[in-house]
Amino acid sequence: MTKANVTKVLRVPGTRNKEKQKKKKRRKKEEKKKKKRRKKEEKKKKQTLKISRKSCGNISLK
Repeated sequence: MTKANVTKVLRVPGTRNKEKQKKKKRRKKEEKKKKKRRKKEEKKKKQTLKISRKSCGNISLK
């Protein structure tokens, strides 16, 4: 028996689809986290910009 045959024997029908779904779900979660992180960073940048604008008078936005 080769290694490939062993994996085929051990596999339960329908598990491949479940694994795909799990991967998809995990990828979605990661994307959501990235989006959230990006949003937070942008918010921080905006806040710092506001503060700097107040303290330095008139800074033109680029």
